[in-house]
Amino acid sequence: MRSLLKQPSITPRIEKGDFVHFSQDNAFDLEVIDVVGGNNDKDNSDQKVKVMGRQEFIPRNHLVKFSGPRLRSKDIKSGAQVQFNDGKGGTGTGVIDGQTNSEVCVKTEEGSNKLQQWVSLEDIHFLYVMVFSAHSLKNTDKKLGMGVVNNRSDPYIKIHLQTDDSADSTLQDKEVHTTEVLSDVLDPVWNQDFRFVFWQCQVNSI
Repeated sequence: MRSLLKQPSITPRIEKGDFVHFSQDNAFDLEVIDVVGGNNDKDNSDQKVKVMGRQEFIPRNHLVKFSGPRLRSKDIKSGAQVQFNDGKGGTGTGVIDGQTNSEVCVKTEEGSNKLQQWVSLEDIHFLYVMVFSAHSLKNTDKKLGMGVVNNRSDPYIKIHLQTDDSADSTLQDKEVHTTEVLSDVLDPVWNQDFRFVFWQCQVNSI
């Protein structure tokens, strides 16, 4: 018989170069420059972390770990329309035609000419979205009978971008991100972050 007891959660390790949110000061995107403690792989709650711009070490239980506001190769897909720094103080736009771990090949148009150029991931514009939590959600899964007791919702958040400026424009699925689905919880905590690279899009709904 499978046990219904929930396995103890493992506190995620924090490493140099990670990004964290400092809940006490509500400070975002703090880059980790040093870490002490956390030698037990099953429980890293005793870690203390030093972030850029601060001299003191911050206890792990005051921090939330995120991937951070950096674009990674896995965030890029061929055919994505992007905006980027053109190296001349301005911006360019184009379509991704290939990539390496640090650069992307972008097809651009200047007049009637179609050009290709390699652009660093650091020069591509993107929208960075952090999803923390929700509270007191309505229970939409409640069932009576059949031996089901206290069945609760399995919440998730789907983030869309709107590709048209008009107010009545429908949501587009050209680029969508979805959080983890959490089972039987009305006060979910996701602590996930996402990146949107389609340059013509605007945030419409979360």
